[in-house]
Amino acid sequence: MSRAFKWFVAACVGLGGIMALGVMIWLYPSFKLGQSFSTRSLSHPIVITDRYGKEIHRIFGTENREWIGLDRMPDSLKLATIMAEDRRFYSHFGVDLVGIARAMRINFLSGGYRQGASTLTQQIARKAFLTDDKNVVRKLKEMAIAVGIETKLEKNEILEVYLNTVPYGPRINGVKLAARTYFSKNPIQLSIAESLVLASLPKDPIRLSRKKKVQSWFGSCGKEKGCSPFDSEDYQSSRIETLLLQIAEFEGWSPIKTQQVWAQLSRIKLADLQKNWTQDDFQHWQFYIRAFLEKQGMSLNNYPNGLIIKTTLDSSLQEQMYRFIRGGASAELFANFNAENLALILLDHQSRGPLVWIGSKYFWNEDISGQIDMIQARRQVGSSIKPFIYAAAIDNGYEPPTLISDTKIKFKKGQKQMLNNADGLFYGRMSMSRALNWSRNIPAVKAFYLAGGEKKVRQYLDQVYGLSIGDTLKNHNFGWTLALGTTPLRLMDLANGYATLVTSKKTKICPILELTDFLGKKIENPCNKDLPQFLDPKTSFFITEILSNPHKRPNAWGWRITPPKYPGVGVKTGTSSKRINGKLLPSDNVVAGFTPHASMMLWAGNTDGKPLNDGGLAVLSIGALWRDLMTMFLDKYPDKYERFSIPATMQKDLITYRGEWASREFKDKEFGEFYNEHIQDFGAWVSNPKYRYTPKAQKEKVVAVPEKTESVILIEKEEENRAQEVIQVFPQKVKIDRERVRQRVLKNIKRKVW
Repeated sequence: MSRAFKWFVAACVGLGGIMALGVMIWLYPSFKLGQSFSTRSLSHPIVITDRYGKEIHRIFGTENREWIGLDRMPDSLKLATIMAEDRRFYSHFGVDLVGIARAMRINFLSGGYRQGASTLTQQIARKAFLTDDKNVVRKLKEMAIAVGIETKLEKNEILEVYLNTVPYGPRINGVKLAARTYFSKNPIQLSIAESLVLASLPKDPIRLSRKKKVQSWFGSCGKEKGCSPFDSEDYQSSRIETLLLQIAEFEGWSPIKTQQVWAQLSRIKLADLQKNWTQDDFQHWQFYIRAFLEKQGMSLNNYPNGLIIKTTLDSSLQEQMYRFIRGGASAELFANFNAENLALILLDHQSRGPLVWIGSKYFWNEDISGQIDMIQARRQVGSSIKPFIYAAAIDNGYEPPTLISDTKIKFKKGQKQMLNNADGLFYGRMSMSRALNWSRNIPAVKAFYLAGGEKKVRQYLDQVYGLSIGDTLKNHNFGWTLALGTTPLRLMDLANGYATLVTSKKTKICPILELTDFLGKKIENPCNKDLPQFLDPKTSFFITEILSNPHKRPNAWGWRITPPKYPGVGVKTGTSSKRINGKLLPSDNVVAGFTPHASMMLWAGNTDGKPLNDGGLAVLSIGALWRDLMTMFLDKYPDKYERFSIPATMQKDLITYRGEWASREFKDKEFGEFYNEHIQDFGAWVSNPKYRYTPKAQKEKVVAVPEKTESVILIEKEEENRAQEVIQVFPQKVKIDRERVRQRVLKNIKRKVW
């Protein structure tokens, strides 16, 4: 060997060493990157579930997975995966040199790129830190990262990571999601044949997942039919069959068992790729959940490693109600009253979380603008606001027996039109209790002024019940029309307002039960930050007692909204109107109902605001529909139904009067009934101190309609009974400070209360 050749060899070795050292230095950051690997560096989806853990929506990027421990996977799946992807997994250090040599030989002989010899660890490195580009630089970095991962994780930990990250189909990553998608099973329940199917998918997940019959994955003998890998030397085995034979040899199976597993494979049919993470019936809900968390400072973009959001929704109950609504229960509504859309919210009082959230009849129906969530849209709610108006009056010192006159009146000087009732009739003096239950407009407006007028009532509705009028309508003046529901409200605020009214506890709606990351670690629930405010239980009891007594509802329509099995539910209807070409037509219909434990609001109308047909009042259009939906809910949750009872703190302070409860401490006077009869007599006595009250029994009865209808006869009969009860309950000789009453009325008139 010449001296020159020796120098050449030495130079080459030295240059090779320098280059190798340079490559190692260049790859060192990749090696350190591998050592920094953590399962938290993997992207995971945002999963929204219902209250029972059933998935109803999923938000993900390019990868969609759910994590599961290696101990919850069958041994058959682990073995099949290793045999299919990396047979020397437990003997190499992250890079399989034997496999690389074999791949280089095959690629050289074929004149192209046929094999990559990537180990399970290398595949993890590529998925976690690199792209799928096929070039030498990426391959070298992949190998360095893989070695780094191997120095940090045990082999079984690496196998667990791989089985939770490998793709098994379009947007199906990990065995847990794959087993549920294709076989409707948990991984531990997979058979040997099903494990072979999953182990075969990662090599070509898109193409294979589209071929539903696993038999179509099999090889063949060319044109020969009926052959198998067990009876024909010409049979060209497919990948899954080759894998079967390798495992059979490794495990020492008998020929009979091997053929049995092959026969089982031939009968497997993959389920269709149902994207149950995008169910249409929960689209409004998932958008609301996103917005709710954003408002709490929890942007979902800040959770690339995944989040499981367990919500308060009962998905099966919502689907049941959807089927009922779409199955013809609302046909009359849409056919007879020209209402194209509806929305429903069912709110649990204890958690203050929605059990049902139906934002529209069909989310994807553009003809009804179904993508607009009518639970969050502001619409006029009509008389369904009246309970809050009377609650304001009660909190201002008045009570259900307070008499208010249902007669023609103008509340503003120069007002052209007289305030009217929906039926055009006037029933004279009646208690606030009856006025609310019969939904009389004029008494409601008078109660509005007794409560202090618009400024005080608006402040009361926002601060006490959270109706959020001031959020968007701060500078708008509604005047007395506020008492009739002309202010646009959100159905969700109305539901929560009723929940507050019923429970005497104010708190915000909370749709979240639990937040966890993909490893099961709990994250603080943002709902826990709000402290509830407690209200006067007397107000709550008075209103709920009035609206939950079925015997106080007019017979003409009370049956439409009273569930026969659950007659003690509280309910109030509301219809808003708009004037079209001089004619007043109904616009939005609302039925608001409640038990001590839940509230249900049902809205119907047209998303674009078109009016309904004449006569389309809430009680006629959706009263029966609400009744049936409430029955459906209570049939499933019977513990949510019970009769309203007197609060223990109030029992000593209450007396029974006309079947209603009235406090003895009735605003600075002992016998409120007599005072209010005086107050309602807008006569000469206001300006004449010598005026003397004439008992009602001696007055000539004036009927407001030419012919006595059944309603009028019923009212007269009740008035007679009431008069007798007054005689029995109160003494005839009562000392009344008439001058004090007179001065108070004059003061109210001066303040434009009436």
